[in-house]
Formats: sequence, C-alpha cells, structure tokens
Amino acid sequence: MANVELGKLAHIDGLTHIPNRRYFEQQFAEEWQIFLQKDKSLTVMMVDVDHFKLYNDHYGHSQGDICLTEIAQILQSCIRQPGSDFVARYGGEEFVLVLPEVDQSGAIAIAQRIKSALQTRNISHHAVNLAGNVTCSIGIAVAHSRFASSKETLLKQADQALYYAKQAGRNQYFLFNHTEEGANTIHGPS
Repeated sequence: MANVELGKLAHIDGLTHIPNRRYFEQQFAEEWQIFLQKDKSLTVMMVDVDHFKLYNDHYGHSQGDICLTEIAQILQSCIRQPGSDFVARYGGEEFVLVLPEVDQSGAIAIAQRIKSALQTRNISHHAVNLAGNVTCSIGIAVAHSRFASSKETLLKQADQALYYAKQAGRNQYFLFNHTEEGANTIHGPS
C-alpha cells in the first residue's frame, strides 16, 4: 500500500499537483504506441508562461509558485477528457499537454480556450506593464497518419512552434504544420 502511494507521489509535481515530467515521459511513450496502432491524430502542446522571470522578480517566488499552480489548474480545466488527455509540468514555467485523437482544429480550439481562461482569471503581471496580466505562449504539433517521424520529433516540433510564438511577441499560439510536399511551416500568430 505504501509503495503504491510512493509511486503516485513520484509522478506528481510537488508544487502544482499535476503530473510531472517523469509521468509525461512514461505516458507520452504509451500514447505514442497507441497512436501508431490506431492511425488517429496525436497532439502535443508546449505552454510557457510569458515573462515569468520578471513575474518572480517583481512579486517574489512564493507568489510565483501560486501563479504556476493557477496556470496548472487553468490548463487542467481546458483539456477535453481528463484520463485520456493530460497536462504535465515540463520544467520551470513550462507545461506540456498530450491530446490523443485531437486534430489541428481541435488543438486550436483548446489553445483558444487556454488563452480565454487565462484572460478571464486576470492574474496581474505589472512587471510587464501597469495594465498587464499573465499570459502564455503555446506551441502546437499534430501527428497524423502521414506522420513519418518519432515522438521526439513531435515534441521538438511543438517546442519549435512555441519558440516562434515567443519570438512573434508572446501571448499567442503557433501551429507546426506538415505540408503535402513534406516541407514544414509554422502557422500563426493567433
């Protein structure tokens, strides 16, 4: 009984009380195998809290911890089906969402829901500007039946899309898109 509880605790982020990176790596590997067998889409989203270092510097680390916990709750509330979809803390102020059987339009709808929920929560971030609130940048990558690469590539594509969202000014999502010709493009801003 104690070992089961310890096993559960080993997969939960102590601060945000959502799954941690270890859990993500194990579950993502399992979801990847299911994706390969089912021939349906699999979406990965990387979410990064914008200007979080400035937030910590301005409000202090304890308030930063509260902010990350609120962000984790927001992300949890925006997924479709807890149990199949999941959110994990990837590291620092970065989170990852794994969304089985979610295509591009479904992924965009979830990203918009995250942005809207964060705006509604209205977490002040005056270190950026006096009327500012906490925002997130989101990178989205979708694997589908024509995806001829690895789970590591899918994660890298979500991370690359996140990079473009941040470079384009933050507080938006970008979608890594696979074209028919095999070239890759990034779609955004949004």
